[in-house]
Amino acid sequence: MAVSEPPNDRQAERIVLGAALLNPAVITAVDLNPDDFYHPAHTLLWEQLCDTYAAGDPTEPAAMVARLVDAGLINRVGGAAYVASLVNAVPTVANAPHYAARVRELSRRRHLVVVRDRIDEMARTGTDADATEAMVRELIGQNAASTWPQPEPLHGQHSALPAFPVDALPAWLAEHVNAVAEFNQVPADLPACLALACLSTAAGGKVLLEPRRGWKEPVNIFTVVAMPPGTRKTPVFRAMVRPIKQAEKQLKELIKPRIIEARTALKAAQAAADRAAGKVQPDSDDETMAEAVGAAMAAEQITIPAEPELIADDITPEMAASIMAEQGGRLAVLAPEGGIIGTIAGRYSGTPNFDVFLRGHGGDDLKVGRQSRNKEELERAALTLGLCLQPAVLRELHRIPGASDKGLLGRILYSLPPDNVGFRDPNPPTVPESVASRYDTEIRALTISLADLEEAATVPFSADASAIITDLIAATERKLRPNAEWAHIREWGNKFVGSVIARIAGLLHVAEHLRDGWQQPITVVTLRRAIHIGQYFAAHALAAFDAMGTDPMTGHADTALRWVKRNGAAQFTKRELWTGIYRGRFRKVDELDPVLDLLEQHGYIRRLPEPERRGRGRKPSPRYMVHPSITRPELKVVPDAETSETAG
Repeated sequence: MAVSEPPNDRQAERIVLGAALLNPAVITAVDLNPDDFYHPAHTLLWEQLCDTYAAGDPTEPAAMVARLVDAGLINRVGGAAYVASLVNAVPTVANAPHYAARVRELSRRRHLVVVRDRIDEMARTGTDADATEAMVRELIGQNAASTWPQPEPLHGQHSALPAFPVDALPAWLAEHVNAVAEFNQVPADLPACLALACLSTAAGGKVLLEPRRGWKEPVNIFTVVAMPPGTRKTPVFRAMVRPIKQAEKQLKELIKPRIIEARTALKAAQAAADRAAGKVQPDSDDETMAEAVGAAMAAEQITIPAEPELIADDITPEMAASIMAEQGGRLAVLAPEGGIIGTIAGRYSGTPNFDVFLRGHGGDDLKVGRQSRNKEELERAALTLGLCLQPAVLRELHRIPGASDKGLLGRILYSLPPDNVGFRDPNPPTVPESVASRYDTEIRALTISLADLEEAATVPFSADASAIITDLIAATERKLRPNAEWAHIREWGNKFVGSVIARIAGLLHVAEHLRDGWQQPITVVTLRRAIHIGQYFAAHALAAFDAMGTDPMTGHADTALRWVKRNGAAQFTKRELWTGIYRGRFRKVDELDPVLDLLEQHGYIRRLPEPERRGRGRKPSPRYMVHPSITRPELKVVPDAETSETAG
């Protein structure tokens, strides 16, 4: 009689290994242990991949083959040809989590087969029943602990956030982003978000989008990148913002003759006005009086142009409004730190003040009081925000009174890149001079060419692109329904199509058509690239709002998890949970469903199959298994939800 092979899927294991060879981020994203692989060669190769990645060494196929050869292990994994064949087995790296889940599930089944065989052996050998039950509990606990990944904290830590899709940027921009990221050994997210902020600085207030007839959308964006201290934010910031400062300097040189001419004309006009006024006497005729009034009015009408000021650093809202008044409503606040957040929160005034940021983002009219004149009303103010800050500062955003209710949080494009400190190359390649030079040239030229526009240019979307925008609005609306995916970030989701997708499409468009070709309609190709980037920001927004503690469902999950820990049982039913926690939160037991789903998504619990129902009576309440690290702390290897708020 042939012995059946334990549950396994060789092809699924091959695809996971091949995906990890193509993209090392898969190694941490899928969270598999070497023992989860059934085939010994795969177990060994995964172990070597994990060790190599942890050491910060390259994991591409050629590098892994060399490592295995040096270690004398190449034949044990099937040879160099077999390693190379794993890459060809991958249909798409994006599906690696699906195949990893298959590998993990079959690993659990194999462990259950082991448990079954041990129970059968103990029952046949006459082992004491109490000892048998104790051994069974121990075996199940060991099995669950080894095959059930550690829970993911409810707050502030998302293990598989997508990387910025740099390939969605125009080639000249993508090359510089990648080169700066590699040289500074930072995730590409940081320079990529700053690149978008620089495009926004150049085009803000000078380009208006028309996704469909009657809908005008500005292009300026607010983007915030949250990274820990010591992650080289400042040198990256300098490398990306440098051409904006160069353009500002060049614009000042270009306008200097006009300023001198205006000052000279004003001085002459004031002198003429003084002479005319000197002729006026109490008995002067109407002609003399008219001459004096005309000369005074002529002097009043001469305006000295302000020196161009494109960017500011740590600035008060009042000063930002004043500069915007001088600059025709345009300004960018770009900074490698988050000091502006404290200023907005009222560090100096004691009262939060971010109205200028709200209006500057939305392209609204802005009334500004200036010392030299009465209140001035700016049409279509355009403010750009590009900040690199620490995660702790990000969490402070939600604590600013009114920041959520008035919509400040919903206007920000968040980026939470991974921390790669400890895995950085000490001798990375420098940024190629040709790449840096082209980036500087293009950003500078774009900034200067758009600065010359007297009126903002309106850029329409093509008919096909407008149709896609309409479909996006409908799809987004479904995500904003109660208990839907974006229900707890409605303020952000409400702006997703306009302030994220459309504006990014506009920025990509002007970057693709650098001088005057940007007046062409935005195409479907450009829009789809913007959607790709928008999906990145959507995933990071969910993580950012989670880290800021804005999701009420997470609070309910915290309450449920505390009860599970106090209860201490390895299993519980939904009705037991409903009875055990404060019922004022949930009037009906079924209102716990999204809470239980969230705990299951984060790996704290697993729903057990429902037992076969016999006879009449009420349907049994769903039963859940608790992760062993909750009921048996000695199995815990990562912080739980109660201690994870400082993470990330």
